[in-house]
Amino acid sequence: MNSFGGVMGKSLITIAAVLLCSTSFAGEPIGNIEQFEHDVTQCISNAPKSSGCFEDFANKNLLPGNEKLIQVTKQVDGLFGRWLDKDKVFAIHPVSVKSTGDLFQRRTYVIEDTSGNLIVFNYSIIKRLGKWYLLSFDINSNQAVVEATVKGDK
Repeated sequence: MNSFGGVMGKSLITIAAVLLCSTSFAGEPIGNIEQFEHDVTQCISNAPKSSGCFEDFANKNLLPGNEKLIQVTKQVDGLFGRWLDKDKVFAIHPVSVKSTGDLFQRRTYVIEDTSGNLIVFNYSIIKRLGKWYLLSFDINSNQAVVEATVKGDK
């Protein structure tokens, strides 16, 4: 048993999606960053009951021109469901919000299930033509990544 409540007790999963900058702007911008964050954490809190939750709101706020990411958003809800298995989300711990001026934000969370297992969830948003869009997201249950995030090294 390690000091992070059995992080290795579940199969490791990692998913990352990074969007490249685009000159095409047709997606729906994020209307309110705080509401978007609330929707993200509510969706995760209800996993896997909310099948398709992440896909639904993430896809509409993707940075236009990066439609290839739609295939990845379809996998997120399923990955959370498989990671949770028979457990439920116990807590979502906000770890950090890193901003680059008024152009970019990366938000990091550690999600804890009812068995004490931990997984890291990040998402980034970027401002284009004065409007915010979802740029990237990743989920990682690798023990080294979880420990570095919890310790503040990542």
